[in-house]
Amino acid sequence: MDVSRDTNFYYSFLVLPTEKRRAIVAVWDFCRAVDDAVDCPKRESSVRSLQEEIGRWRYELDHCYGDSMPATDEGRHLKPYIGRFQLPRQPFEDLIDGVEMDVTCKRYDTFDHL
Repeated sequence: MDVSRDTNFYYSFLVLPTEKRRAIVAVWDFCRAVDDAVDCPKRESSVRSLQEEIGRWRYELDHCYGDSMPATDEGRHLKPYIGRFQLPRQPFEDLIDGVEMDVTCKRYDTFDHL
C-alpha cells in the first residue's frame, strides 16, 4: 500500500477502521497508478503509447470486476474490496475516461467544454 505520508489524505485514512482503511488505500493506490500512467510515464511517450497504457488499465479494471486475477499490485489489492464493500465500477471508469481526456485534449474553449 502506497499512500504517501506527504498527501493530505494519509492522515484522514488513519481514523477509519482497519478494513475500511485498507480498502480506501487500495482505491487510492489504483486511482493514483492510473493517473500516474499518463502524468508520469516511465519513458518518453507518444499519444498512442499513452492510449495503450490507458487500455491496459481498462483491461485491469475488467479483471478487478471479473473472475480473472489482475496483473498489477494495485489491481490485486483492490479486487477483494470491490465485493466486500460493493464498490461501484462507474467511478473507476470515469477516472480512466478523465485520464484519457488528458491525453487526447489538453485545452478547452470554455469551462462548459471541460
